[in-house]
Amino acid sequence: MKAAVMTAAEGFLTRLGQHGIKYLFANSGTDFAPLIEAYENADDYALALWPKPLTITHETVAVGMAHGAFLVSNQPQAVMVHVNVGLANAIMGLINAQSDKVPILMFAGRTPITEFHRLGARMTPIQYGQEMFDQAGMLRDVVKWDYEIRYAEQIIDAVDRAVSVATSAPTGPVFLGLPREPLAEPMVQGRGVDHPLPPRSCLQLPDNAALELLAEKIAKAKFPLLICQRGDASGQLGEAVNRLCKIYPIGVIEPFVITNSLAADHPCHLGYQTKGLLEKADCLIVVESPVPWIQRFATPAKDCHIAHIGHDPLFTNMPMRSFPSSQNINGAAHLALDGLAKLLAKQAGEPVSGATVKAFKKTRDEGLLAMLDGLPQTGVITADMVAVALADYLDQNTIVFSELGPAPDLARPGFANQWFTPPYSGGLGWGIPAALGAKLAAPEKRVIACVGDGSYIFANPVACNQVMAALSLPVLVIILNNQSWNATRRAAHNMYPDGAVSKINNPVLTDLAPSPDFTAIASANGGWTSAVNHSENMATQIAKAMEIVDVEKRPATIDLRVAKRDGF
Repeated sequence: MKAAVMTAAEGFLTRLGQHGIKYLFANSGTDFAPLIEAYENADDYALALWPKPLTITHETVAVGMAHGAFLVSNQPQAVMVHVNVGLANAIMGLINAQSDKVPILMFAGRTPITEFHRLGARMTPIQYGQEMFDQAGMLRDVVKWDYEIRYAEQIIDAVDRAVSVATSAPTGPVFLGLPREPLAEPMVQGRGVDHPLPPRSCLQLPDNAALELLAEKIAKAKFPLLICQRGDASGQLGEAVNRLCKIYPIGVIEPFVITNSLAADHPCHLGYQTKGLLEKADCLIVVESPVPWIQRFATPAKDCHIAHIGHDPLFTNMPMRSFPSSQNINGAAHLALDGLAKLLAKQAGEPVSGATVKAFKKTRDEGLLAMLDGLPQTGVITADMVAVALADYLDQNTIVFSELGPAPDLARPGFANQWFTPPYSGGLGWGIPAALGAKLAAPEKRVIACVGDGSYIFANPVACNQVMAALSLPVLVIILNNQSWNATRRAAHNMYPDGAVSKINNPVLTDLAPSPDFTAIASANGGWTSAVNHSENMATQIAKAMEIVDVEKRPATIDLRVAKRDGF
């Protein structure tokens, strides 16, 4: 550093770098002055250590990018935004992060506290209008921890605590407020950047006696069924599911999948729905699944043994969740499954579940063939047809973010952590920003975002396309454009199947016609674009788009005019 004594802003950036934080996703404001000065005053050594500052032109895009970057890197991410209005824009992304247990270090400025001659004191009218009695109160319900520093010497301890809490299981977002007066002050007291980093929390081991009981129940079961909705960013859970299935034939389903955990063609993979399976299972292993089934429509057998496994198998962040349980096994899910695999490997004789799983797999495959045969032969495009087209490109180097896009059934993901869908919080506009963050963190990957037209609008597409160009992120965006809030339309039809709304294809408050020219938005920043209205042209245009992102390293956007979907 050029200065003899670090300011808190310099200490903040240094400590983040020491924790391995690679990027600072930022949407800046007047409260960023000490950080901007720190970056501009830094020498090459400091800049190499500090997080790279990334200017992201909307807060929801910044948080979504951090979310996606974590999913492919398994490393906590840092986001900083402006005071209350900037933080308000970021909250939807934080809600998604909390639902998906993503360790985002959320930072925001704080309206200057002082009014007179202190460095950093108020200088503009908005610094009066933007002050809040409790800024963190906006987001306290969706973060694990929040704090606001008062003095420069707090910054090292505050960053350490933020990282420690965010990365301890169950992981999740945290918030730290940074008033600019203390950020601008020198760190003349308290901890320095040479203070040792705090240790990361150890993984919780599942209880051996609980695993022994569950293994006994599985061994006696005619049809044990494992439900897994969310893999982990490290990939260890998917690997553990695969190891368990190799040792013992357990049916695996991934209903309402958030992150897939098993290849679709695995002999034990029985699909992405509970229909016809849940009621027949006599032992259920529910792994990292906040909503394993919908209780209104499905009920396990009365004598079924049900074990919920995870760091928080009760999902205590949910105010109400009442799924039946015989066992709640706390601990790292991949360690629990490996423990079960070891116990089940000792079982003598052929497992009775093998023939049952094989029969259900055969039925599942026949159902997929029927779905393929049932696809329209005319020019209309459906979401299932998009899934079939994508299946040709899902190699080991490709990942997909599908937000109200195609379901994975006909795309048939070939490995764990290949297919991502939004967390159950439902904060719209997640798909494209998450894909951008994934491409930033894993540039070697081909990244595809498949989103509905409403999701595209909510993603702040002007900001997304500007970021793609500015950071050279060649992501393929496929818009499934049905000119409708179709999820809202389906909900109305499903709730009132015999009502007036069921007779209307475009009920009030769901119609998005006329659709804007989405390709114009993407091409404004130099991206390749195509609009497709008929299925005959879809495969050719997708192939061309793949060439654009793979060879020319340019972003590509395809606007597909698709039919509306019905059902749940």
